[in-house]
Amino acid sequence: MSAAPRPGWYPDPAGTPELYRWWDGGDWTEAISESPRAPSPRLHSPARPEDDLVRRPPSRLRSLVALLLCLALFLSATIGLGLAIWQDGPSVQRSARLPLAGPAAPMATPDWVGRLDQQTRVATIGSASMTLPAEPYWLSPDPMQTAGLDGCFLASAPVHPGYDGRHSWTSAVLFGRLPAGAPGEDLLHRGRDLVHQLTRTLFNRHGTRVEKLAMADHSVDGNAGMLLTAEVHYAVDRLPSRYDELTVVLVQLDDGSVVAAVSSVPDDSSASVTDLAEQALDSMTVS
Repeated sequence: MSAAPRPGWYPDPAGTPELYRWWDGGDWTEAISESPRAPSPRLHSPARPEDDLVRRPPSRLRSLVALLLCLALFLSATIGLGLAIWQDGPSVQRSARLPLAGPAAPMATPDWVGRLDQQTRVATIGSASMTLPAEPYWLSPDPMQTAGLDGCFLASAPVHPGYDGRHSWTSAVLFGRLPAGAPGEDLLHRGRDLVHQLTRTLFNRHGTRVEKLAMADHSVDGNAGMLLTAEVHYAVDRLPSRYDELTVVLVQLDDGSVVAAVSSVPDDSSASVTDLAEQALDSMTVS
């Protein structure tokens, strides 16, 4: 049974765009905020008009809706976040909906071992580690699962917040481990297959085409690896971005497992968002 997530600000389960609700470690509270970095709410003192937090009177209907949403999210998480979290748009482009796995329950990963230090932003998988990008990238505190990776850590930064009035289009960086491959399968084939799986997953329900796919050998600290780059083109209503620059670095570890560092950055991202994604991938090391 998964442990309950720690108290904190999480996207409002009632679906209110760009608002966050306080999870006290056991239940949703009535405290909301416009920032996930707001101070802890004064849950036992009356709110004042000048407070950043807004307290709402209790509502049985709201509580029931929140409970049903949490239950639905928990059930969805068990079939993979590629379908559960980002069903309305590109998977990692939904920063306003992260982390659904937080308030519902951290995802159980019995066959996948990794850890994330949220202070240093260093994610570690086996003997490999990578520093996830700094703000404006937001860290998802718990490991996730998605097509092509049996576990990963995610950081995302808004590029077009609320571009359609509901969703945000973001830049994303992932660090994860690939499932066990077929005997004799080389990194080139695994890398090409991962690119196509990520393209289907990260841009779910939006038509895409992959252009300028390039592959090259890329060792990390003496470990064999591959570097793959591509442009993932799309046409989304009311979205200025035309394509994402997709970069994948695969590295085979001594135990035979393969880890992947991935960035998916919209073509009109700011220079700082783009540079931080590149620096994150460059920070991968193998001990």
